[in-house]
Amino acid sequence: MTAPPSRPHIGRAFLSTPGLGTRWPVAVRAAVTLAIPALALWVAGQGAYALLVALGTFAMLYGEDRPFRIRWRVVTIVGAILIASVAASAYLAHFLQSHVTSADVRESVLVAVMAALTGAAVFTGTSLRAGPPGPMFVVLTAGVGWVIVTHGVAPEIVIGCTALGVASSLVVSMTPMLWARHTPQTVAIDAAIAAVDSYLDAASSNTAALAAQASRNIAGEQMHNAWTVLHDAAQTDGILADRLWAAHRRLAGAAGVAASDFAPPLPRPSVVHRLPKSAHAHTLPAYIAGRAIIAALIAGGLSILLGLGRPDWAIIAVVLVLQMGPDRVRGSLRGAQRMLGTSLGLVLFVVVALAEPNHLILILLVIALQFLIELTVASNYGLAATFITPLALLMSSPRGAEAVWETAGNRLAETMIGVLLAIASLWALWPKGHRATLELAHRRTLTESRDVLDIAITQSPLTPPVSAMRRDLQWTLLGADTAGTNAALDEPHWSKKQWPHHLSVCGAGYDVLAACWQAPTGKPVSAADGQTLTERLSSLNAGSQPGD
Repeated sequence: MTAPPSRPHIGRAFLSTPGLGTRWPVAVRAAVTLAIPALALWVAGQGAYALLVALGTFAMLYGEDRPFRIRWRVVTIVGAILIASVAASAYLAHFLQSHVTSADVRESVLVAVMAALTGAAVFTGTSLRAGPPGPMFVVLTAGVGWVIVTHGVAPEIVIGCTALGVASSLVVSMTPMLWARHTPQTVAIDAAIAAVDSYLDAASSNTAALAAQASRNIAGEQMHNAWTVLHDAAQTDGILADRLWAAHRRLAGAAGVAASDFAPPLPRPSVVHRLPKSAHAHTLPAYIAGRAIIAALIAGGLSILLGLGRPDWAIIAVVLVLQMGPDRVRGSLRGAQRMLGTSLGLVLFVVVALAEPNHLILILLVIALQFLIELTVASNYGLAATFITPLALLMSSPRGAEAVWETAGNRLAETMIGVLLAIASLWALWPKGHRATLELAHRRTLTESRDVLDIAITQSPLTPPVSAMRRDLQWTLLGADTAGTNAALDEPHWSKKQWPHHLSVCGAGYDVLAACWQAPTGKPVSAADGQTLTERLSSLNAGSQPGD
């Protein structure tokens, strides 16, 4: 695109539900994940605790779309985090209930702990570029675990039910391996091929050069993701890999590069690499974590001052808006969706709670909510909040008509507080942060491009050191693309001036990677190509456009 991406149409973005009709198999698995252990507890005469299993079944949501070879590991790790989150909050609540008489002091401790957890979860999720459903459920389970224990349930029961849900998540999430073993890989490869086709169409038409470069960036991102998926599945050779190689060669050929017999590109950088790289004052994860902590502390504090009773609920509203580092416009839209979704969810909660269903009916209703959460969580935050709200409240709220209305009113107020503070943090805290983030991304891209080139002109790009550096440069380029998009939506006028430079920097980085492809097998990048790219990088570095 020759100009930065424009801000989305408010109405269309608010009501948008991309992919909503495609996730019903996943939603069915989510429902089954909860149904098996919850109904088993009911049959065993422990129906009062059956809903608590949902705290662990959230782990299943994080394994979807991943190859089965690593899916079990992801679900296990997330499940362990959920159990640890519930255990820490439950035992802390139990300790404070026994040793601290002041409710305000207990709630103040809760706010401090939840704010710290919020900052860590948001920073980690954004640094890893984890995608939906984000770190929200880690914070949600901590808050619900705290509240349940304050209502008199033993911490061991809450932890045990959570662990039961995690075990069910692991079994159910791996079951499709019996009949759809290659589906995650196929989906990723199809997306990469479609992105390459789009770039080739742009490159072969009269599309402006900058627009073609933007399409190339998207194709590079999808290609990187597809190779990562194949690495995760240990299928970097075979029929699926051949399809991806064909698309990769077409992408390289469209860039004027001859295909070479390369080893498969490396997968995403390790967690150990990604987290420290985000530990810089001007990265998106650092800014968004700072905003989340400040908004969480204020939201929780206001809940205490107003006597609303659930400061964790206000903090959860903050997390839902800020998780995964949205720009101002999309964050504000997400906040509005959260408000509408919570309002509708509270209506559902009131209707169900006033009906006073027995344990079996309540379990069936929560299973249906779990199905609807998974169906909507990756498509529209408002729809997802509509179903998350009654599920969380049915697990953790007192019964009785008077308590139901008070609960609904207080949760609505806390949601409003959290949402408004989260949106305000995007606009008021570090208002020019997107400039610094984009400039840092440009500096890193140019520096890493030069580092790759300096070594690739002296030795084969296939050597392990150069392969790792190429992989890291690709990761940096993906981050630069995100930084550019966020800056464009946060400050369109400033970004319009920066956009040609932004695309030129990203284009130079991709051309360095393409030159590595061009090198004959076992040989370094040619001296002529190296000189041309070195001069180009030097020119871009000299022409950097600092914010003003």
